This record gives sequence, structure tokens and C-alpha cells, in this order.
Amino acid sequence: MRIEGSPGEPLTTAYLWLTAAEAAELRDTLDQMLREQDFDGHHHVSSADFGTEVTVSLTLG
Repeated sequence: MRIEGSPGEPLTTAYLWLTAAEAAELRDTLDQMLREQDFDGHHHVSSADFGTEVTVSLTLG
């Protein structure tokens, strides 16, 4: 696992407070990425008002 605040800037801890809808969207996004073996792309999961966003990506290894 790698957690970054910005690309190339490591963080050691991240806290996520998700609504049920946001958690479901994150789960569904990860399920889709795993099904499609989407190791080259990334996906954005945004809050309802698009004020915050989590970017997720898969890595081989």
C-alpha cells in the first residue's frame, strides 16, 4: 500500500469518513477495477458535492 497526499509525497496515515453512498461507490469502483484488472488506470470517488475526492489505483505486486 502506498498513501500519498500528492503524487510522490508519502503520507503514513489517512482517515476516511465516508457516507454509505460514498463507501458503496468506492467498493463498486474497486470491484470493477479488480474484475477488469485495470492496473494502468485510476478512478476518482468524489463526495456528493465534489468538494472532496479519493483517487484509487491498483498496482501489480
